[in-house]
Amino acid sequence: MVWSDVLLKLGATLLVALLLQAGAHLLMRRPLAALHVPGKDRDQTPPILGLQILFAILRALIALVPIAVFAGAAYGILALLAPNALTRDLAQIVVLAFVVAHGMRVLGEMLLAHDAMSLRLDAESSAYAQLWLRRLAILAVSGYAAVLIAERVRIPPDAVDMIAKFAGLVFAALLAVLVLQLRQAVAIRIRGNRAPSETVAVSPRGRAWRVLRQRTGDIWHILALLYIAATYGVWAFEVDGGFRLILRGTVLTVVLLVGMRLAQLAIEKSFSHLFAISRETRQRFPGLEERANRYLPLLLGSIRALLYAVAAIMIMQAWGVDSLAWLAGETGRNVVARVVTILLVVLVTVALWEVIATGIEYYLTGAGADGQPAARSARARTLLPLLRRTVSIVLGLIAVLIVLSELGINIAPLLAGAGVVGLAIGFGAQTLVKDVITGIFILTEDTIAVGDIVDLGGNGGVVEDISIRTIRLRDTEGIVHVIPFSEVTKIKNMTRDYAQALFDLGISYRENVDAVIEVITALAAEFRAEPEWNARILDDLEMWGVDKLADSAVVLRFRFKTLPAQQWNVRREFTKRIKARFDELGIEIPFPHQTIYFGADKQGKAPPLRLARETGGDQA
Repeated sequence: MVWSDVLLKLGATLLVALLLQAGAHLLMRRPLAALHVPGKDRDQTPPILGLQILFAILRALIALVPIAVFAGAAYGILALLAPNALTRDLAQIVVLAFVVAHGMRVLGEMLLAHDAMSLRLDAESSAYAQLWLRRLAILAVSGYAAVLIAERVRIPPDAVDMIAKFAGLVFAALLAVLVLQLRQAVAIRIRGNRAPSETVAVSPRGRAWRVLRQRTGDIWHILALLYIAATYGVWAFEVDGGFRLILRGTVLTVVLLVGMRLAQLAIEKSFSHLFAISRETRQRFPGLEERANRYLPLLLGSIRALLYAVAAIMIMQAWGVDSLAWLAGETGRNVVARVVTILLVVLVTVALWEVIATGIEYYLTGAGADGQPAARSARARTLLPLLRRTVSIVLGLIAVLIVLSELGINIAPLLAGAGVVGLAIGFGAQTLVKDVITGIFILTEDTIAVGDIVDLGGNGGVVEDISIRTIRLRDTEGIVHVIPFSEVTKIKNMTRDYAQALFDLGISYRENVDAVIEVITALAAEFRAEPEWNARILDDLEMWGVDKLADSAVVLRFRFKTLPAQQWNVRREFTKRIKARFDELGIEIPFPHQTIYFGADKQGKAPPLRLARETGGDQA
């Protein structure tokens, strides 16, 4: 009799309330359509965010009207029917469950509808999210209502507990299904909107972060399933303080991750403003920005690593792992001390390297007093980069050894092994070592430079390049000679500081030597008076006079002091002018000739010389 009253009055109440709710829903369809958010069509401009929010709230309020009609009608009908206490309690539970479930549906539509809040969800994704929200809301509310109804109808406590755990298990299973369905989509988002098979170019600084995102994308669903299982286990088996720990850990983890991300963005933005260089400064000093920001990615990476470490420690603390106590202990202090020492070694090494490298670079590329780039010698251009490379290797080795020592690695065997290897290399590369050592001495003494014209023991030409081991020459035929320093036994540099255009001029024995010297001296004065040649000649003609009496000529020696590498041009031009002047004045420049002697008879007369001439076949 009691259950028939319950079913009859509860059924009548719900039926009438549902009919009134359907009527209210029909009446609200037109206002809901009128509140369609403008600007979502392809040909319209994007809507204003404030207008979107206002329209979404109005749509939610109108969508709640049918639910309010259902609740009001149900409670009004119950008052008219005057049901017993059991019917009233069950009806209130059912009505409350209906209102909560439909209220969550309306809230989900307001938050997830693609045309309401501009969350960049397409229609399919929005419908998928709303579907799963409705499923989870209905299941959670229905399960809770079933537990309340079971308690009200006086079902044994064990059965009520079984109903609750079964409802929780179904809810957890539904969440697991959702995680597995979203496995690929979420993994792609975590990896950076790229599928696992895609290959992209990643800088060395971002490779670690890239790998971390890849691994997280691969296992995120496993972590989510474990979290769901742990949460259900703690709730189902009523672990003392377990649910509170999970809830606190979850909330604090989300807060810490969001706070870390906000702090990271704020720091990166602050550093970008701090290290920003104005356009005018970049135009005046093109390489300044690159030099100033050279270590900015490394600095930002270190700050990110520090933020991640702090967040990891705080997250472990939130989940009950006493990480701070471990850090405060002896082991933690030793680890922190070693990390700080390693960081200091790295910072000092980088600072020393930057000071030395910047000083060398400034010397090689810096401007002179006239504002133009200063020309540095080949010795400086060769030795200073070698010094920079050597210093970098030495500093790097020292830093690596200190870091290995701080990590607890015994470096004594490494040092001994390095000594043995160095000794073996020294024996096996004697020629190379000889080349390097000889080259260092030659470059240090500044014997030759790029552009000099030299003779290296039979190999002559213009010096095109000097390394620490070889000299590269190009001779007059364009042939390139690469000569190791170990084969250079003597150097004849013909273009260092100044040169001498030396002349050995032969004149006939019948010529007046003093008159010829006056002619040459006057011609030299005319020659040097010309601006083109005066710029190449450093001093007046130096006449040495008669150098020797040769077989067929009197040899005069004289010279001009010229700029380096100009002696050949001066000698060619002045020789041509001497020839022209001697031809003009009739001064003979002798050439080799012979006097034929046929002997003499007893009277001192030369014997007759018979000549024969062939004319055809006859002789005369």
